[in-house]
Amino acid sequence: MAIHTKYIFSPISFLSSHLSSAHESVMSTLRDRVEQKTQIAIKSQDALYFESQSELFSYDGVDFQLTICPALLKKPSNPPPGVNGETIDSRAKRQRNESSEATSQKDVFAPPYNENLFVEDIGDSHVLLLNKYMVTLNHFLLATKDFVPQTSPLLPSDLLLARKIILEYKKTGQSLLSFFNCGEKSGASQPHKHIQFIPLGESLPIEKLANQLQIDNESKFFSIDNFPFANFGMKLSTLANAPSEDELEAELANRFMTLLDAQADTYRRLEQGPPSPPFSYNVLMTHDYLFLIPRSKESVSIEAANGLEGWNKSLNSLDYAGLMLLRRSEEKLGISNPLEVLLQASFPKVHIPEPVYQVDSQLIQ
Repeated sequence: MAIHTKYIFSPISFLSSHLSSAHESVMSTLRDRVEQKTQIAIKSQDALYFESQSELFSYDGVDFQLTICPALLKKPSNPPPGVNGETIDSRAKRQRNESSEATSQKDVFAPPYNENLFVEDIGDSHVLLLNKYMVTLNHFLLATKDFVPQTSPLLPSDLLLARKIILEYKKTGQSLLSFFNCGEKSGASQPHKHIQFIPLGESLPIEKLANQLQIDNESKFFSIDNFPFANFGMKLSTLANAPSEDELEAELANRFMTLLDAQADTYRRLEQGPPSPPFSYNVLMTHDYLFLIPRSKESVSIEAANGLEGWNKSLNSLDYAGLMLLRRSEEKLGISNPLEVLLQASFPKVHIPEPVYQVDSQLIQ
């Protein structure tokens, strides 16, 4: 009989051994459990791993990691993000428009969970699951147990859980990228609220650019000048000194609200006027940074080039992090200027006179 191992989320159990006395003989980390479950799920074909090749591509001082995955051309019945056929946007809209009964049957993040994709419970509110379609091994996600729409913003509790997962992985020597696609135009693959995590082998392209900046005041947001599109980031390095879990949660929420305020200020200053709500954006969190990129549309049209047909490319958080997924090597010809491709699905930069937003944590509790 299959058994779900439940781990109660707390500062002690989650960030230290994360094990009850019944499991002390099996000293494992969250990373161990994700990696072990990934191997089981791939072997049982409950998770599908698509082999790929990656190469670096530099444009105008910005590095991109281009991942070529030919298996995406085979169009599985429920394809991963970026595959032609039913687009991510249309799939999410279709699921939202179905009746509540049908939606509950099709909600891939609702219980009962596939045993081989289930990693563990995180308290009473969230669950860790493997991503069913993996281009990156050990790709997992944090989903709400109850249905919450992906169009809803991250709560302080969501940010805290994501941060703790990143910190636990960091203790094993592995860096993680956490990302959240919020809204219909963000590249969200499912309408049920979830935050995704992938292991990083090298420094993330967007982090390399942020590391070149001199950031003296972490209460201020910054923008990466190399990007032609609106982007906002904040450093997280001082959060390691947070004396309590409550303060860590408040500081994370404070920084996230700062980025949301910067997005709102950008919308007010656009020549064409602000977009209509609800707004879409991508959120990236690493050990050192938190980024937000406002989105104007879900996909862009790539023109035909050198005999290759044009196609629509869906863009999500990973593309703006500098990790771009392609189906074949020839598609590189269609994105010879990746910064322009990203700009088409986001907003142009505007000048914000005083980029400082101090938010009282009491306003976001």
